[in-house]
Amino acid sequence: MANYIYGAIALNGGVTGSLDTIDGTDLATGDAAIVFTSSATYIYTLDESSGGVENSPNLIAPDANAGNKRWILVSSRAAESALDVSAFDGVLDANDDDVQNALNTIDDMFAAGDFTVGAGSVALNDDVGKAVLTDSGTATPASHQLKILGSGKVNTTGADDTVTISVDDLNIVTKTSAYTITVDDDIVIGNCAGGNITLTLPQASTKSKITIFKKSSDNILTVDCYGTETIEALSSLEITDEYGSLSLVSDGVNTWARSSAAVASSGATSETIAKTSSTTLTAADLSGFNTIHNDGASGEVILTWFTFAIGQGAMFYVNDAQYLQIKAPTGVTIRIGAVQTAAGGYIRSNVVGNWVKVVAMPDELVVVGYGGTWNYDE
Repeated sequence: MANYIYGAIALNGGVTGSLDTIDGTDLATGDAAIVFTSSATYIYTLDESSGGVENSPNLIAPDANAGNKRWILVSSRAAESALDVSAFDGVLDANDDDVQNALNTIDDMFAAGDFTVGAGSVALNDDVGKAVLTDSGTATPASHQLKILGSGKVNTTGADDTVTISVDDLNIVTKTSAYTITVDDDIVIGNCAGGNITLTLPQASTKSKITIFKKSSDNILTVDCYGTETIEALSSLEITDEYGSLSLVSDGVNTWARSSAAVASSGATSETIAKTSSTTLTAADLSGFNTIHNDGASGEVILTWFTFAIGQGAMFYVNDAQYLQIKAPTGVTIRIGAVQTAAGGYIRSNVVGNWVKVVAMPDELVVVGYGGTWNYDE
């Protein structure tokens, strides 16, 4: 049975074109979805047996006939330039369940008209796109044009008004015990239901990027580096949250860095910022996805979030054994998985090496990754 690739222009809320409006009856494990919003592009895979509590954007349940079916976030990236889809006539040549690398971004794919195909390839309607990849097919839309941006695993050739797109399969592997990631692995899912798992990265010189995803709310998924290599000066990281994920890119030599789901301001660059006393974070602190730490602090440092704005984000790191507290602005909560602080609440830790990555989503601050224990509203 062929799997499907769905397209949507919003995550949830039941609005027209959102991912959660796709009827659960039609969904099966192995289906994938690409959600294009004005701020980011999200890649999801469908798990029929998840049954997890909805936690946007990490986990989304269909509004109708969901059962235990859940959309699980695999990766996300900030939106780039627009992708125009008028007057395209191409051949899609793949047996692929996930086209994460097929498109960099899209602006208005579903605004008007249908995008249809012959010979079992792609079919997208006005509001929610649905793609079936079997052998091949020739797209014959009325008045849209498709531009492929970027490369990665997408290969394109063109002549006149015909574009041939070949999409290599992403190699997705699931592991239930210790495993050394190979250069051929693109996405590694660690199922920790049976116990803690350690995944060891390949040499940074042999692999440019990897996405690691934790399945099961139980136990710990540890990501270790090869030899003396590091992830941003750390020898290992832990993923404790169910459906927590970690996207890494290498410098091609001996170091890995975490990529971010936050949307950085145009032209912003990431910085490392020390905060040794309590203060209100500024817009500059929260743009560019900076790393903020308490190195040099002699007591608890309370960092109050700047006036709430979608797309703000930062990583907070405990350098000194003093409490580092991240406090939400008035009326806003902080969510860690299924747990939520009170409005204006906080999270904090005083264990050196603990870190937390926080992003401003439409209605709340959301923890999208962390290492170690972070307490809330004590």
